Amino acid sequence: MSIDQAASLREWLPKDQLKKLTFQGITLNDCLDFEIYECWFRQSMALGFTTPVMDF
Repeated sequence: MSIDQAASLREWLPKDQLKKLTFQGITLNDCLDFEIYECWFRQSMALGFTTPVMDF
């Protein structure tokens, strides 16, 4: 995810949707449910986000 996309997601996302998770003894901050990310992703694609989303 690009920096612009991350900023767009944070602006769109209600603050109470971010979660703190512990996985295998590691604390992960600023997590969210995949369904919420997917909803944002579909909306951002409909609006024509032009930067690459997946660069693996």
